[in-house]
Amino acid sequence: MPLFFRQAGSSQFDGSMAYLESLKNDFEFNQTTGIIEVQVTPSTAVFLLFARGVLVGAYRLGPESRQRLSLADALASLGKSIAPICSLNLSDNAGRAVWLALESTPCDRFEVHGANEWEAFLAKYKAEQFTGQVQIRSKENDGFVFFEKGMPISSETIFSTLQGFHFNLQGVQQSPDTLWEVTATKADGHSQAYQSTLLRFSAGKWGNKLLSRYQDLVGQKLLQTLTQQVSLFIQPRQWNIRLVSTTIFDQHFFPQFDHTVDAYREIFMAIGEQADLILGSTLSQRLLGETFTQLGEEELASLEAQRLIPAAFLA
Repeated sequence: MPLFFRQAGSSQFDGSMAYLESLKNDFEFNQTTGIIEVQVTPSTAVFLLFARGVLVGAYRLGPESRQRLSLADALASLGKSIAPICSLNLSDNAGRAVWLALESTPCDRFEVHGANEWEAFLAKYKAEQFTGQVQIRSKENDGFVFFEKGMPISSETIFSTLQGFHFNLQGVQQSPDTLWEVTATKADGHSQAYQSTLLRFSAGKWGNKLLSRYQDLVGQKLLQTLTQQVSLFIQPRQWNIRLVSTTIFDQHFFPQFDHTVDAYREIFMAIGEQADLILGSTLSQRLLGETFTQLGEEELASLEAQRLIPAAFLA
């Protein structure tokens, strides 16, 4: 204990159900992102996950199982007993990585000894075109990497160290650790956590292609005008999403998949409106359509299922 991000400095106490409820209330009142972990038995723990004070879900984890619980069942798991309880405040992107881990099923566990074994592991997953999350635990670094068809996705990579969080897999590879505990999980395609991850990845990829092509057409100065206007649109909504040059940086933890969909619908609507002002509707529609068709099959399916398509973002 704790299971996730051990270097991040969790608060650990032995407590009762009343203490667990008080911790929950603190997360909600302070609008904190993070987790509460309760060690129910030596091999079973219950987790409460929060996104900016909103309870995302309660989960029970055993050696080979991960089960979603009602809040009442999670709170009642202590009964009248006293158990080790720890709480950990997290950044949004760390919280959503934990969410995906809690809603995924372990499919492989092994140890990695040194850089050569790690390279062999990467080559294996690339050859298999593995899609899923990998949790790594070591003395210096704890964290997650998400693989899409065998390739690690940098925007879904996060690790804790004693110096804080970092988002670079290379930093882990260069650490002095010689032993890594690795757990690979297979995502449930119907889970909100995986759908949010895939949509975030797909929409971000489309947005990056769109902004890059827009810059080719109108130049850097007009691109800056567009990103500034869209940023002004995002600001009052307090989404942790930024447009920088031709890249969309999304570090927000939406507690429900529908919230992620709604946010990207509004962002692409704002981008479409700005493009229409400069390019006109015909060229803007062509810009949206050409960049959309450059996406992969799974990315297109994710966006089309939510009607995040070119025709939806122009009048």
